[in-house]
Amino acid sequence: MTGDTSTPRRINWRAYFWLALATWTLLFIISFTLNRSLYQKEILEMARIQARSAIERDILFRQWNAMREGLYATVTEQQQPNPYLKVPERDVTTESGEQLTLLNPSYMTRQVHELGWEMLGLRGHMTSLQPLRPLNAPDIWEKGRLEELHQGVPEASGIQDYDGHHFMRLIKPLTAQKECLTCHSTQGYAVGDIIGALSVSVPMQPFLDIQKTHLRGMLLWHVLVWFCGIIGMGIGAYRVRDQIHKRRAAQDAVRQQALHDPLTTLPNRRLFFDRLDHALKDAKREHWPVALLYIDLDGFKDVNDTFGHNTGDVLLTQVAEALGHCIREVDTLARLGGDEFCIILTHMESEEDAPLVAQRVVDALSHDWDIDGSTCRIGASVGISIAPTDGETPSTLLKNADEAMYRVKSQGKGGFSRH
Repeated sequence: MTGDTSTPRRINWRAYFWLALATWTLLFIISFTLNRSLYQKEILEMARIQARSAIERDILFRQWNAMREGLYATVTEQQQPNPYLKVPERDVTTESGEQLTLLNPSYMTRQVHELGWEMLGLRGHMTSLQPLRPLNAPDIWEKGRLEELHQGVPEASGIQDYDGHHFMRLIKPLTAQKECLTCHSTQGYAVGDIIGALSVSVPMQPFLDIQKTHLRGMLLWHVLVWFCGIIGMGIGAYRVRDQIHKRRAAQDAVRQQALHDPLTTLPNRRLFFDRLDHALKDAKREHWPVALLYIDLDGFKDVNDTFGHNTGDVLLTQVAEALGHCIREVDTLARLGGDEFCIILTHMESEEDAPLVAQRVVDALSHDWDIDGSTCRIGASVGISIAPTDGETPSTLLKNADEAMYRVKSQGKGGFSRH
């Protein structure tokens, strides 16, 4: 038994590192998700702005045409008279014989929508709940939005699919002006009433392509920041681990100095008494004997006087190593000071085991020792005390084992005796 009985509190730096890594990754996911959501909203708003701009452009065209009470254009194969315009002056012939037809605001806007679809991919549609022209009848989405516009909603928008493609749809109301009543007076409208709406569908694909490129760059940037954070945490964790290891090494060194003999690294007197106290408590609970062997080296003073203290110190380390081979893993070998050693024998099957170990100790130490070319001869006197027969406390057992050892000394040394 060589470890300390107390265990210092350990800081689980790995747990802190993985917690920090999980937190950092969660923040990365949250940040990317929020930024992606915000940018998707921005993309939708950009498409909505384009749709709104297209409708406002159409309204300006209508207003410009209405202020001039319509425009005449030459009748051609592409420009035919509006069959739904029921006014006497719809078609006129100039003095030169040129045929002209009147383009009212709605007819001109419809033609602009057709050109916008052909050139820009923008779907424009004039619609109404009471259409004069069948093609101006609202689809399902427009009908629902028209009802909302009649309830006072300034505009309505949403995403819909046409032939597998996404479109931003936006609709704004058209209010009756004085010029509009020329065509719509028979429907019961008055100036200021909502007579219909302009509906525009903007293709989302160009915006989605921009979004895809932007999100790819944003993901790359987030991953780069995340990776840099991981590197920083890794460096920090390495430094923390290094500091923890250094502190543990310092604590271990302090404990080693406080509880172990600096020369032999065996448990010192303080740790010896702690081990003996624990052994006695365990033995009392489990009902087995505990033996204490008190060992004093014979002739060690002569070695110090003859060869010097350095040789004596080397001899003590070799003695400690030899004694370690005489005991089991569960036993404790300690140096109390000078040339005095103690052995605590635990988990013995009977009290007869103690004399056997004592004889093994005497045999292991009573011979010539070669120390740096010098031959030294020592022996060992061993006193034995066994709990609970010879005492039940550490101090009593040590006192009785010491007395037994001195009895061996007085009888000629080099042997063992029980109290």
